[in-house]
Amino acid sequence: TCKFGEWYVANPQRGRANNSVVILRHEIEEEVFKELWKKIELSGSGEPGFFFTNDAEMGLNPCKPLNSLILTENGYITFAQALQKPSLKIIDKTGKVVEATAPFKTGTNREVCRITLSNGMYLYGTDNHKHQLVTGEWKEIRDLNISDRLAFSAPQIHEINETDNDEYVSGILHGWITTDGWNYKRGDGTSYRAGIVIGHGEFDLQPFFENLLNVTATPCPNSPETAKTMRVKQTLIRKDFSKKHFDWIRLTTSSFKLGFLRAAFTADGSVRKNNNCELYSIDRSFLEVMQTILLEFGIRSTVCLHNNPRIYTAPDGKIRNNARCWKLNVYAGQFKRIGFISNNKQNLLDKQVDCGLFRRIEYETIIDIDHEWSVEDVYDITVQHDEHAFLDTGVVTHNCAEISLKSHGVCNLTTFNAGNVETQEELNA
Repeated sequence: TCKFGEWYVANPQRGRANNSVVILRHEIEEEVFKELWKKIELSGSGEPGFFFTNDAEMGLNPCKPLNSLILTENGYITFAQALQKPSLKIIDKTGKVVEATAPFKTGTNREVCRITLSNGMYLYGTDNHKHQLVTGEWKEIRDLNISDRLAFSAPQIHEINETDNDEYVSGILHGWITTDGWNYKRGDGTSYRAGIVIGHGEFDLQPFFENLLNVTATPCPNSPETAKTMRVKQTLIRKDFSKKHFDWIRLTTSSFKLGFLRAAFTADGSVRKNNNCELYSIDRSFLEVMQTILLEFGIRSTVCLHNNPRIYTAPDGKIRNNARCWKLNVYAGQFKRIGFISNNKQNLLDKQVDCGLFRRIEYETIIDIDHEWSVEDVYDITVQHDEHAFLDTGVVTHNCAEISLKSHGVCNLTTFNAGNVETQEELNA
């Protein structure tokens, strides 16, 4: 250590250095540890300090896996997507834009927990990651309990209008292909074939799609009287489009997202008599993405299993399988802000009662905690804000305590003479 002997006389600047030795707790031998302890005794300064860890390259910071979310000024993105950016502009719980770092790695092969919320959302993190309770108290995941209420915020970051018509129409097309269409590789494996289906309740959309696709709709072979099909040219489909993974939707514009939402709910959703609108899918991850995009428009929703599992033929001739189906549930009064693109469903929606949320909106309740969900590499960000927090799936989440140093990295500290500071302005400066 540099703090040896009368260092404070000859080299007082060394007081600005923190000196610690990294000890791998699973590898340290007793003889080596005793030698280190002897150095501390001889230094007379209490250094070097001991830093016990399982990973020499990483610290003890709380952290998130790559599939965790961050609300940015353009919407929710995953940590994996945020890694591609030099820095971030995040949205805090009040809706304010705040500067933040891009994610940085904080651990390798760390145990990750999964929290299930009352709205069906999942929240991930290491057991020492802090989230805020509705009371304002911060708690690490390991100290959370079932029925705890986590602070939840849904600031609206997108206006509900078609600011870019081309993007909006593209969103409608991609939303329809995703929910009531197809896009698969041909037998030769070199090209794709794509198309959409419209049911009899959506026939008023036939002119719109025929004009967009420059095709003529044809009766569906299986139900010619109640459904029609149309081919879609690959030139109209995004290069990153996928019906298996849906995070690509997060990187689209607000106009695209609005068109996508309206098309998805029109094609594969319904208006229920209990004043709800619902979107159905056998792929829960798709509804999870739709749920966070609704949050970007300031609309709350819930994901749950379909409560009427059965296989049946719908009035439009389509075979419905609710036996293994999930649904995304939105209050009709809230969904009127989004709306449908077919006259049939929009008329049903207009008949629903306009009412606000009858539930409290500043929290979501924990209904399950899995402390051994996965083992994976983890990351975090640093938020330039007094509260040092960001929104992960609507939950107020603390950021990293500090950026870990790599081996032989330097920790630079500073000092100031508090006796010369008389005002808050001078302290801030």
